[in-house]
Amino acid sequence: IALELSGGGAPNASLLLDTVNWTPGAPFEADGTLTLADWRAGSASIAANELGIGFVVQPQGGGRIDLRGPTHITGPLGDGEVRALVATLDLGVQWGNGWRVTPNSGCLPIRLGGIDAAGLSFANGDFSLCPLNGALIAADANENLSGGFSIRSLGLNGRMSGPEGQPAR
Repeated sequence: IALELSGGGAPNASLLLDTVNWTPGAPFEADGTLTLADWRAGSASIAANELGIGFVVQPQGGGRIDLRGPTHITGPLGDGEVRALVATLDLGVQWGNGWRVTPNSGCLPIRLGGIDAAGLSFANGDFSLCPLNGALIAADANENLSGGFSIRSLGLNGRMSGPEGQPAR
């Protein structure tokens, strides 16, 4: 099954399902790839050239989507910006009586081309986002948010900036 989406302000996206499995009363299951072309809004962009995707939808409601592969993000961050951030996804999104986003294998590795924020400028960094309380973000059936993340294995190269981006003295 191939689905294509474009136009109307939506990103150019394609979903190719290699396998689909369903019988009445059983979960709907599918696996394939998702491509999200360079989607832009102002100076922000996101792209995923080929994400592995798998999902299961239970007949009584609820389900899970798994995403695997690199996602590229660039854009504003407060008064600064993030450049060439690559999040190597391996995470699950579950729903049913609330929802939650969790890494499938511990932490999510992140690489940075650069980030400018709060008078600091960093280039060529990397770190891991690790979930707190079992989820990066979650909501229960009453829409109470929980989760969070800690940053581990932080490695950044950078400098402090003075007014108007000049090096601090």
